[in-house]
Amino acid sequence: MLPHETKVLLIEDSMHVRLLVRTTLKKLGFSDIMEASDGEEGWRLFKEESPNLIFLDQIMPRMNGTEVLTKIREQNADTRVIVLSSLANTEKILQVKEIGADHYILKPFTREKISDVLSELGWQLHEEARS
Repeated sequence: MLPHETKVLLIEDSMHVRLLVRTTLKKLGFSDIMEASDGEEGWRLFKEESPNLIFLDQIMPRMNGTEVLTKIREQNADTRVIVLSSLANTEKILQVKEIGADHYILKPFTREKISDVLSELGWQLHEEARS
């Protein structure tokens, strides 16, 4: 899939992390990027906008990432979900992967890590924008 054909939803309570991910995605060619600062807002936007790709924080107010992911998978098995978390707990990683996360990125992360994960999941990124 091409970045400019992708609708992205970024669900993250940290403004700093949202800025980092949004800036990275724009440099990689993504332009349709929506943001939510908590799980409930993210779930509402998911239902209204039907994104192709979601970056989902694990620990958030009003609804955590595991709850949001469970609801997403009950509605849609095709949307790609990348979980972002500072939890390096193997049990938690396995839990979200069992629920249906496509990938799990530990914080802190780099722009290159996001780019590598998107390439693994099938997005065709411009090489010059990846570094």
